[in-house]
Amino acid sequence: MAFGATRLMSIRKHIVLVDEHGGTLAGMAPRLKELGFQIVLISDPNMVLDTVRNVRKLALVVMNGSMVKDLANSLVGALKGMHPELPVLYCGDTDAPVEFSGPKPDFIFVGPFPAEKINEHAIALLRQSLYPQAIVDGLRKITTDMLTSFGDFSVSEEPFLKASRTLLLPLNAVIPVTGSDHLAGHLLVSGKEDVLRSAYAALFGNDPASVEVLEDMVGEIANMLAGGIKTFIEKKGSSMVIGVPTFIRGQQVSFRRGILTPSLTLGATFNGKKQSGSTGEDLFVELYFERIDPAIFDVVEEAELLAGDEMTFL
Repeated sequence: MAFGATRLMSIRKHIVLVDEHGGTLAGMAPRLKELGFQIVLISDPNMVLDTVRNVRKLALVVMNGSMVKDLANSLVGALKGMHPELPVLYCGDTDAPVEFSGPKPDFIFVGPFPAEKINEHAIALLRQSLYPQAIVDGLRKITTDMLTSFGDFSVSEEPFLKASRTLLLPLNAVIPVTGSDHLAGHLLVSGKEDVLRSAYAALFGNDPASVEVLEDMVGEIANMLAGGIKTFIEKKGSSMVIGVPTFIRGQQVSFRRGILTPSLTLGATFNGKKQSGSTGEDLFVELYFERIDPAIFDVVEEAELLAGDEMTFL
């Protein structure tokens, strides 16, 4: 398979909000900035198209219908004409609903619309745009199949976007992945120490001798997941090279690799015995692709691959 530079999914940093200064959409900015995006706020709808032409690497456009009014149809049509794959979220006015005669927004949110609710839909569109469903399905199947070999884990149904700069749990292993000119990113596994101790004891019949043993366990989970993803990628006719794990201890500490785009993150819960008072998800698997050719992920072929249970772990 040939990979052209123009087909690569790459870092898309900017989100355009069309609203007045201090308006509802402006309240979305802090959460989106946390995820690593740069915000462009446009208070004059007549400036939208010129701005979009001049801003590189657009991830999303969100419009306040009460601002754009009669321009809604023409703006959405022009945006989709320039960037067919660019997600557009339109926040409509209940008193003056818009009938879109041409290309439609990817999601229409009918008010009243508090910023946190719009953010939920915006982040869902960003996730679908940055990580195609085939990647989501593949990661979830690989994670579910692999974690069963380490204990009684339940994997969450839906992944979420997470800022790539913060470690969620105390014990972490990160593995860089590359694939010539068409793939780059990393895989990160984070786990709770008490849960990993319980899983280790259930697996081997004795307590781990040190925290380093638990680090090795996290590293092995990461290695196996990376092997599964490598198999997944290579069955699509591409290639992937797995790096050496780096171990990091620390929860809610900074993890910076010059990365701003959010990661696709899956949570898992350990169903075995763990310390009392332990709440929330016990392990996270975080996949980040800086760039990847979406042609590797054919949805029909991917469904057949997953249904055929052909995954192997290295």
